[in-house]
Amino acid sequence: MPSGADTPGTNPENLVPVVAADVFERGSGVPAALQRLGARVTIEHLVAGDYRVGRGALIERKTVVDLHGSLGRGRLWAQIGKIRDEAVAPFLVIEGEDLDAGPRHPNAIRGALLAIAELGVTILWSRDPADSALWLHRLAIRQARKARARTRPRR
Repeated sequence: MPSGADTPGTNPENLVPVVAADVFERGSGVPAALQRLGARVTIEHLVAGDYRVGRGALIERKTVVDLHGSLGRGRLWAQIGKIRDEAVAPFLVIEGEDLDAGPRHPNAIRGALLAIAELGVTILWSRDPADSALWLHRLAIRQARKARARTRPRR
């Protein structure tokens, strides 16, 4: 996967992806990486999720350490519930190399992720903030294409 730029030729329409990032994500490195990829990033207070892409996609981003902590504190389920309630397309991005790098038992983490998937939340795994930005950038381009298709007159 290229770093610092999207794969050439995969955005032939030259769409400018638009991503809204929650104020708490400002220092994560993801908004800056999105801007380097050519996305227009706004920083807002989001009611649900860490990122909003297009009209219906909400993304909750969790580092592996935060995933373990949120699961232990019970916060994870409230966050997942919010993105499910607010989004047409809810996503959970898990960021980190080792899913087991935390205090929760591997079965607890995997069981929780299976339950989240069964609730209709798409789970994506990324290595680091730059990789998370690549996922969000690609999602934003796909959402922009869908929006453009909805506004085109039919022949």
